Formats: sequence, C-alpha cells, structure tokens
Amino acid sequence: MLLTLHDAVITRNPRFRITHNGHSTWVLHIDNVQKDDQGEYMCQINTNPMISQSGYVTVVVPPKIDEDITSSDREVKEGSHVTLQCRASGIPAPNITWRREDNQEIIIGKKKVTKVVGDILDIYHVKRTHMGAYLCIASNQVQPSVSKRILLNVKFPPMIWTSEEMVGTSVESSVTLECHLECYPPSVSYWMKNEDTLVIADSKRDVMTVEVGLYKVAMRLRIRNVSQDDFGSYSCHAKNSLGEVEASIKLYGVPPSLSPIMKAEVHPRGNKHEGNQITTSENVFVDSRKNSNNRKSDDISTETLDNKMDHQFPSSENNVMSEEKDSSSGTPNGALTMKNSSGLCYKISMILLTIGVSYGYFFLLSLSPHQSIVKKNI
Repeated sequence: MLLTLHDAVITRNPRFRITHNGHSTWVLHIDNVQKDDQGEYMCQINTNPMISQSGYVTVVVPPKIDEDITSSDREVKEGSHVTLQCRASGIPAPNITWRREDNQEIIIGKKKVTKVVGDILDIYHVKRTHMGAYLCIASNQVQPSVSKRILLNVKFPPMIWTSEEMVGTSVESSVTLECHLECYPPSVSYWMKNEDTLVIADSKRDVMTVEVGLYKVAMRLRIRNVSQDDFGSYSCHAKNSLGEVEASIKLYGVPPSLSPIMKAEVHPRGNKHEGNQITTSENVFVDSRKNSNNRKSDDISTETLDNKMDHQFPSSENNVMSEEKDSSSGTPNGALTMKNSSGLCYKISMILLTIGVSYGYFFLLSLSPHQSIVKKNI
C-alpha cells in the first residue's frame, strides 16, 4: 500500500505524515500506533536502477486483563474446592502470577508458596486460612503491568472460646471478660448473665466487639465498680446462618488483698473445646503456706536433734560447730546448712559406734558362763 509520494501523503489515514529536511532526508511519522501498524515498511527512490531500504515495525502492547473471562469475588464453604481464573492479552503474551494481597503464603495442598504462576489457581479443601484477597498480576515486560484483586471468602459456622473460664476480682474494682470468636459470615453476638438476663451497655458496663482479622473477633465485657450483684455466670453468644455457639465465664469475688494474686494465677484453657481445665490460685496460695510451714517444722526438728546430740555426745567438733554458729551471723545460709549436715552425720556415726560396742560387750558376757561350765566338767 502506497503511503506517501515525495512530500505528499497518499493514504487517507490521518495518523500518517511525512517530513522533509529540504535536502535528502524524508521521515515517516505514525501517530497513535495501533496493533495493525505492525509490519514491513519500505522507502523507495525511483532511480535507474531503483534504490530502496526496508524496516520492520514491531508493535508491543502492554497487558490488559480480560474482565469477561476472569474470576470475580468468590464465596465458598469450608472444605470445598475453588478455582480462580485470570486471563490477559498483550504483545508479547503476558505471564500471569498469583499472590496474596497481605503477602502471606498461599497454601496449596501440603505446600506453602509465596506465588503461583499460571492462569488458573486451584485450591482443594479450602480452609478459613485461605480467606483473603488474591492478586492476579499480568506482565510482559511492557509497562505498565496490571492486576486484578479477587476476594475469596470462606463460610463456616461460628467458633467461640475463652482464655479464662473463672475470673476472680474484688468489690469496687474493674474487670474485663473476653471471648474469642471466629466466624463467616459475620455473626450476631451478645452477652448473657446467668443465662436469663441480656447484658446491655450502660454507665457501668461496656460491651465491645473488636475485629482482629478477616474472620476473627474479640468480644469484651468491661464492668466498672464491681458489686456483689455483679458476681455470677456470664456467657458470650454468637450466631450466623451456619450455626450458633456460646462460652461461659464465672465471675466470683475475692478479698482485696488476694485480688492481684488471683489475677496472676488464672490458668489458660488447654484447647478451644468445651471442658474445665481451670486451677485457681487459692490452691497454689494454700500450698505455698503449707510448704513454708513444713520447712519451718523441719528446721525446728533438726535444731532439737542437734541440741540433744550435743548434750549426750560432746566432742571437739561439736564445740567447733557451735563456735562457728555463734560467729556466723554474716555467713551464707548454704554454709550453715553444710556444717549442720556434717555435724549431724558425725553424731549419728557416734551413736552407731556406741551401740556396736555395747552389743559386743553383752555378747562376751553371755559366753563367759558357758566356758566356766565346760572347764568344771573336764
């Protein structure tokens, strides 16, 4: 197809134009290049013989995602299979890469990968951890690259649990009860007291629902200026189209002096299923006092035995031990314990030695009469 002749443009396409520098150079300009403009172009000079020069124009096209055949936001049930598809055009043909918008790893079977290459993203046995936004990125080294955001929502029944099943606090203090909730679709959540009274927010109570993730929620009930009427059983409830669950927390009173101890000794539950695995700090507090009393009684018994042994079996070592005890006000407890232990071992050995000598003496006495009888008979 003839485009230009000397300084004139022959083609009717307004995107083509010719310029001449007034001497021997002509330049062909193509504005707003289209895909169809790709091909071979020839500049010809009508001499005898004819002179010509050819060049090839390659048109590159940045990637473009085809919305008609690319997946949109999806919502599937947990445990099912989902396929996400992404199609794009461009010259050269673009490459498709899948990533998570939050930069988390993509779980494919038993593998965890940061990206998946290909038009199709298949996820089998979908879990709630798959929930999130996925980016389909198309690139072909021609700027700009393009992407599409596809949100994957996973539906599952609500799941609720508490970190503390029993909470102790004192009167006139403040306390916060908390339940952890996972669900999608979002659930209706509320608090009940003693299973028959709906807890509502007022000047004394704050009812809060805090989103901590795509499907994670923290339910909190804060009670200010606690009174005797506030003690009892509280339950957090959640319900969506797939199910309903609840969890209980018992709020009880403790003396003001024990309130910090009780708070520090509340034990977490072992799992997210129902069941009591709570050990209160009352037992820990009583046991610590018993252990302290036992240690005191052991020390008293040891001291009493030392006094008796010193009275019955005086020795130079015991005197040294007593002098060291009298002058050891600045000596560490560990040194005193070692000295007392060695003194006690010495006293026990003396007792055993005395008992052995006594038995030997009585044994010899028992043999003396028999020997005299034998001599008389002879």
